[in-house]
Amino acid sequence: MKIPPVKGNITLILDSDPEIMSGTLVFMETRVPLQTFFDYLECEAGLAKFLRSHFDFWV
Repeated sequence: MKIPPVKGNITLILDSDPEIMSGTLVFMETRVPLQTFFDYLECEAGLAKFLRSHFDFWV
């Protein structure tokens, strides 16, 4: 899936660095790709399951 351009300042939550996962767009200070978030939503696993799986310290 290709991620469309986003208006606004997404740099507060997302990061892309060639040194981290070859520049894959990830959530800031993690190695969790943004694509993983979309994959959870597509398979109807939902936001809560995504957060529990990858950001359990927030839930």
